[in-house]
Amino acid sequence: MRVFLILALLTVLCAAAVDMKKYKRALKNDSRLRKLYIEKFGAADLTSEKLTNFKEALQFVVNQNENPNIGWESDVNFFAPRSQEERNDILLKPDTSTGYDVSGLTFPLGSNAEDEVDWVSAGYISEVQDQTVDCRACWAFAALAALEGRYQILTNKSVEFSEQELIDCVYWVEDRAQDGCYGGHFADVFKFLAKFGHLASESSAPYSSSVGSCSYGAVENALTDAHLDGSKSYSLVSYDDQTLIDTLLDGPIATAVQTTQAFLFYSSGVLRDDTCTSLIPNHAVALVGYNANSFRVKNSWGTNWGDGGYMKVARGHHGCGMIFYGVIPNLVEGAPTTKDITKPPKCNDTWGASFCSNYLDYCQYYMAYCKKSCSEKLGIACE
Repeated sequence: MRVFLILALLTVLCAAAVDMKKYKRALKNDSRLRKLYIEKFGAADLTSEKLTNFKEALQFVVNQNENPNIGWESDVNFFAPRSQEERNDILLKPDTSTGYDVSGLTFPLGSNAEDEVDWVSAGYISEVQDQTVDCRACWAFAALAALEGRYQILTNKSVEFSEQELIDCVYWVEDRAQDGCYGGHFADVFKFLAKFGHLASESSAPYSSSVGSCSYGAVENALTDAHLDGSKSYSLVSYDDQTLIDTLLDGPIATAVQTTQAFLFYSSGVLRDDTCTSLIPNHAVALVGYNANSFRVKNSWGTNWGDGGYMKVARGHHGCGMIFYGVIPNLVEGAPTTKDITKPPKCNDTWGASFCSNYLDYCQYYMAYCKKSCSEKLGIACE
């Protein structure tokens, strides 16, 4: 029986491995390339441009996997047929105000209090979701991975919270224009929760991959047994290996990363990517565990990306930004004090009519700049 199980496991591993011979043959023959594309993605939307994009991605994957100095495997995925512009549609706009020159930068490994921590296998992380339908909502998914894990650790209650409420409402935090499907920051999630004390469950407000109205006053609050500290809703995590593993002992961490080709087409193994040298983050993920040589990362691109929706990144390395941008919610036991989150901010056209006329289609994200004009466009009554 033991021999049978080992053989079965080997069969599964072989089946899951990248078929390099098949990929190489496809690169040399257009007919085989087309056949492989249809096998991966179907024929419905196949165009010459997508086939060209796919071929370039396939060549990258082959080059990566044949590099003996790389300790991870790549594979083509839903990014392969997309142009760079289409890939950018699900990534955050790079924040050029931040950045670190990390050429050759390494960090000493910390001393493990536990040999391994994995909040996924421990049952504190919800299933991987897919935000990849033209909605830059990674910030909400990363924030909730950290929040849900820490909420369950503190209260012993497992709750899947609603990304959709955050997408619809977080741009009103501090009357700033941001977030939604146009990108945002996970720290603003924690400020929003500290301010309003309300968050629906995923079942009450499921993810729609688009922005709706912030109208959750009548939706049952799922944030019932803990709340965000009003004086300090979140904390930044110091960027060194020891602090990260110590923080992970208490729960998951939301963080940001600069995506590269290696990141987009990661499949398995431990990523140690040195192609990002001046870090400018454009995606949010969550650190959900560690072992002797790597951090485990939860993404929000579905289970067909990476290793079932997860990846491993090397410890002792900058992780293309993951160790620099860690944030955790400061949860406190006890029910939150709720406020009305459906109340629009006061009207104040600080940017003038010319700005508003150009951006009225995106009113929900510019309420802070031209509230009166945008409120008229949206049909929202102003104070």
